Amino acid sequence: MKLKFTALGQLVLLIGLAVPHACSQMCVPPPQGMISWWTGDGTTLDYFGLNDGLTTSPVSYAAGEVADAFSFNGSQFVQVPRSASLEPVQITVDAWVNAAGSPGLTRYIVTKGAVDELEGSYALYTGAAGGLQFYIFDGTAVRLSPDAGTGVWDGKWHHVAGTFDGTAVRLFLDGNEVGTGTPIVTTIAYGLSAGTIVTNDLFIGDFNPNCPSNICPDDLHFIGEVDEIEIFERVLSQKEIARIFAAGQAGKCLPVKVDVDRSSHDGRDRHSDDSVTAAILGSVAFDAADIVQHTLRLFPAGDRHHHAGPQSCRLKDVNADTFPDLVCRFHIEEQRHRDDDDDTTVLVTGQVSVTGGQRTFFGADSIDLESDHGRHGDH
Repeated sequence: MKLKFTALGQLVLLIGLAVPHACSQMCVPPPQGMISWWTGDGTTLDYFGLNDGLTTSPVSYAAGEVADAFSFNGSQFVQVPRSASLEPVQITVDAWVNAAGSPGLTRYIVTKGAVDELEGSYALYTGAAGGLQFYIFDGTAVRLSPDAGTGVWDGKWHHVAGTFDGTAVRLFLDGNEVGTGTPIVTTIAYGLSAGTIVTNDLFIGDFNPNCPSNICPDDLHFIGEVDEIEIFERVLSQKEIARIFAAGQAGKCLPVKVDVDRSSHDGRDRHSDDSVTAAILGSVAFDAADIVQHTLRLFPAGDRHHHAGPQSCRLKDVNADTFPDLVCRFHIEEQRHRDDDDDTTVLVTGQVSVTGGQRTFFGADSIDLESDHGRHGDH
């Protein structure tokens, strides 16, 4: 069972203060409204949502801006089956991109749906001039953002974000808006049907690789690397986009589920007043066995200075979902005496090894630090 993260509002505010003091990397919390997040870290899995790329997708990996990235040579792509969750009214699509020289004209980085070789519902692509643009299709015409130009294809990593709020199509490059947007009051057309070869799947690295050459004679595949593709059900602000760009190689922090309790998570005993146990729950997209244990820190939310490292850790499947969880015991006596409230939101953060490097993760749970009987909070 994959963990799905749906309520990050309070946690994002808390971890935004805590993470820089918990480890050396300055990752940025995922903005609210995220639907899907394909990290490209050696997998086509959707880390955040339920829109996994097909395991049959022919794709390679290379060094990315954040750990590894998808690498496309012209015959590779990631295919994601159609999902209503990927069809929001307002949208932000963002990614890191890299190519040494323009990949060519109308080469697709991401597209949702495809009609013959005409258009998708929304897409990031190189446009008619081989630069970089975002567009939406409203059933009548393609509505294009301003063009970032061919200079973006300089063999370096660049962050790109396309947005549509119902009134304008915009493009952001490396945290700054390109031009002033394209004004248009319209809606995105989903459920494409008018064409000879039509799909409503999402593709990364190509337009519709399943379209035969007699219908789709042009090369629309992307050649280069794409990293950290994300889709949001709202328009991110320029400041939010700039924060993702500024995080650079640290990327976004990986949200995980944690279960903090007085017990040892095996029913054998309860800890003394000066310790708690945190179970960091693994999933199909998060391997708790790859956590770098010496980087783990636990501390009350809002307290950036007093944290505890683990006294001991072990792997155990505490929730019987077949994925290993890392169960660690932390000393919390000093934090307990500083706590004035019955319930405290406790943060757990650390590093996990992924294909191509390490990433910062975080999770939170509520516990009564003033009592011998901890109370679980919502996850």
